[in-house]
Amino acid sequence: MTGLPQGDSPMLLDASYTITAAIEVPQGGAERMILTFGGRFGGYGFYLLNSNKLFIWNIVDMERVKREGPDALIPSPHTLEFDFQYEDLGAGTLALY
Repeated sequence: MTGLPQGDSPMLLDASYTITAAIEVPQGGAERMILTFGGRFGGYGFYLLNSNKLFIWNIVDMERVKREGPDALIPSPHTLEFDFQYEDLGAGTLALY
């Protein structure tokens, strides 16, 4: 797939949401994208880097807000969750600017 129209994916602005993913970290670790939307000039990504979970908001290429798990995941099955609670204006609304 080369692209997905914006209206065909969930709108995460101005909303609370939870992203849940069942994964398995293999021996040797994991570096993989779990969920992504957007690109260089704006969007978000939920991914593994050095077996650690990360969520990043790219805010119109002006700022990147990153949330990182405290520890690398051990090789085994895992259920990952990123929970965002909407609290008015802020990073989840792109209304910082």
